[in-house]
Amino acid sequence: MAHYIGRRFARLGRWNIDNILRPVRLNPLNEYGGLGDTLYSLYELTGDHDVLATAQLFDRDYFTGNLIRGVDMLEDLHANTHLPVMIAALHRCRVTGDDQYLAAAENGYDCLLGRTFANGSNSSRAEHYTLHYGVSDRAEHWGPYEDLSKSLTGGERILLRA
Repeated sequence: MAHYIGRRFARLGRWNIDNILRPVRLNPLNEYGGLGDTLYSLYELTGDHDVLATAQLFDRDYFTGNLIRGVDMLEDLHANTHLPVMIAALHRCRVTGDDQYLAAAENGYDCLLGRTFANGSNSSRAEHYTLHYGVSDRAEHWGPYEDLSKSLTGGERILLRA
């Protein structure tokens, strides 16, 4: 499967890959977060450099690159996708010795300290509910640093009536 993924991505240009692996939609269709970490585990088991190259595709510069540079850009990002990318950065450091990915994981942790984890689809604040996707636009997304006012919801939810 890792080789299949690698071959499929090899046929795509940089912009197509970025379009696939940049979950900007409210309710992203491409929650790929754990793939990088899984591929780093497979590389550890096999030593297959093609698998390593595929794993590195999932270390997205818009996210991991900013964390390497110490830029907190978690606000409004989809937590279920991006938290596993932080874990993969730590794994990449362990298997390759590339300390900048350790910095990404450590900086990402620092960015998380002032945030609530992530609300699930029906525990986010109803004031941001959208009919198009059927969830809140706050669902599973990180809010601003040190501002939990819209995150501690107690399970609020609106009911749609016909």
